[in-house]
Parts: sequence; C-alpha cells; structure tokens
Amino acid sequence: MKLSMKKKDKIDIFWSAIKEKNVLKEEADSRKTSINRLIELSEINDPYILSSVVANPNCPVDLLEKFYDHKDSDVRCAVAWNPNCSIVILEELAKDVSKDVKIWVLLNVNCNDKIRKKLVSDWDKEVVVVAKNQIDFHNQVDGKKDIFNS
Repeated sequence: MKLSMKKKDKIDIFWSAIKEKNVLKEEADSRKTSINRLIELSEINDPYILSSVVANPNCPVDLLEKFYDHKDSDVRCAVAWNPNCSIVILEELAKDVSKDVKIWVLLNVNCNDKIRKKLVSDWDKEVVVVAKNQIDFHNQVDGKKDIFNS
C-alpha cells in the first residue's frame, strides 16, 4: 500500500517551511542577534536568510569576506551595504557584474573617492549617475569644487 500525502498536508508543510524561514530571517535582521548566532545562521546558506546575516551591522568581517563573492546578487548587495565592509571588499565588489551591487558599494559609508571615480566610467548609466552624485555630495560636504558642473 502506497501512502500519499493529502493536498492539504502538503500545503501545511509548505507554509510551515515559509514561516520558519521568515522567523530565521527576522532573527538575522535583528541587531540583538549575537555574532555566534549570525555565524550559525550563515551556515544555512540560504540567500534569503544569508542576505540578512551579512547586512546585519553585527556581522563579523570574516563572514563578509566569506560571502562577498556569493553567487546570489542579493547576498553581494547586502555585503556591499554593510558598514563593516572593508575597502578591499568594496574594491572587489565595485568590479561586480551586477549594477545593483555597484550601487550599494557607492552608497556604503566606507566607499572612497578612488572607487567612486572608477565607477564614474562604468558601462551602466545608472551606476555612473550614482557615482557622480556621490562624488558631488562628498565634494560639497568636504567643501571641494564640483568637478562635473564647473
């Protein structure tokens, strides 16, 4: 005799898995989550959860180093956004094929002029616009001359 799951049972299992995933994502999003727990959550290696792990300001730098070249661009975007991201990682992510990753690099608080100036000549027009805007913004904040509108 072959056992078959009822359609309702399959749906219940599906929704239960979705709820569990959302609970783990919320935990990874929380600033109250410990570094050790973030490391544990990263071992699940699910892009949905991992994006929250590496975006968390408590995420250890070694996890950012481990996942900056992840195959999922959402994970790479989250690494690029993290304020603990080093210049070395930002420089690598500035070479990414994804325009979204490059834009998050430009918006990172640690992004420097060298990276911004490099991305001004990017092939993607949106990246170029963001790079120019970031250069203009930082020049105004620093009291420097606007190099694009002079």
